[in-house]
Amino acid sequence: MAPALGARRRGKASSTRVEGRPAQAEAARAEAPASITDVVDGVDARVGGGGMLASAVLCALKLVAGDALAATLPPPPDVPARWDDARLEALEASPLRARAAQTRRLWTHCHAALGLAMGLDAFLAVLALVRSRAYSARPLLTMVPVLEMANHDLAPAASKDFDGERFRLEALADLEAGDEVTISYGPLSNAELLGTYGFVLDSNPRDALAFAVAADDAVPGSRPSAEESLGLHDKLAPGALRCLRERLVTHEDSVNAAIRGVDGAMDFGLPLTLRNEREAVAALAREFDGRLASYSPPADDAARLEIGGLPTWEENAVRVRLGEKLVLLQQLERAAKSLETLQ
Repeated sequence: MAPALGARRRGKASSTRVEGRPAQAEAARAEAPASITDVVDGVDARVGGGGMLASAVLCALKLVAGDALAATLPPPPDVPARWDDARLEALEASPLRARAAQTRRLWTHCHAALGLAMGLDAFLAVLALVRSRAYSARPLLTMVPVLEMANHDLAPAASKDFDGERFRLEALADLEAGDEVTISYGPLSNAELLGTYGFVLDSNPRDALAFAVAADDAVPGSRPSAEESLGLHDKLAPGALRCLRERLVTHEDSVNAAIRGVDGAMDFGLPLTLRNEREAVAALAREFDGRLASYSPPADDAARLEIGGLPTWEENAVRVRLGEKLVLLQQLERAAKSLETLQ
């Protein structure tokens, strides 16, 4: 997390124009030679980065070249994209493991393509620093002085904004001198926080797990896979249920829809028949159970955290994977209750 940003005075903070915008992607692009911009744009285009990868690399190179902001920045965060394979194994079956490995490969490819004198580890570190501290609302990517010092909080003391001309940090309530000015990085799970910022929360109500039910190519006209992020307090996977209901539809379901006067155009967002719904929920429960089996038992993680003594990176990995297991357990419980109701 960033160094604490303390309140300077009581009352609401006024908007402040940040001149120069150190390490802004646009400025970095204007200063970089074509040999650099052509390479990063080429890599960005091939991976579908939408310009953000190129912007991050250009900002990183500007910092390395001696931007005035560089001397004020803390050490780079320990994000999984900087981890070796042995560390990544601690994430177990978390989707973050694959994403981090892919990010590392991408950054490594950029490093090789640029032919930089700086080593790979140093390049990965400065990219992680930019990624974790830049104001990155598309299409802008800027390292904003003062704003980049604000830590994340579930109940932030201030809001952040950019109106096209000014970056705004505005207090949400009266602050005393010495109070820390925190902001929200967004409704992020521990996997998202660790993947970008290098930290997790001890208890994160936003913990979630990316989940998908693949389409069945053997079923004519089946939809693409249903992909969604399931949280601790979410309903039973509505997107996945829609996909499964359509995959399991039969003539009986079509007739039922016609009787209801919808001309056979079924709304898969709602249960169709008892048979269809039972099979869809049971299939969903099997998917959750299979995902859970790919992790170690949740009780093992809880025990390791209680004993303590883990290095920070490993404790973070354990909290990420435990949060995802709890989401799966909760969804399994909801599936069991649904099946009881459908009997």
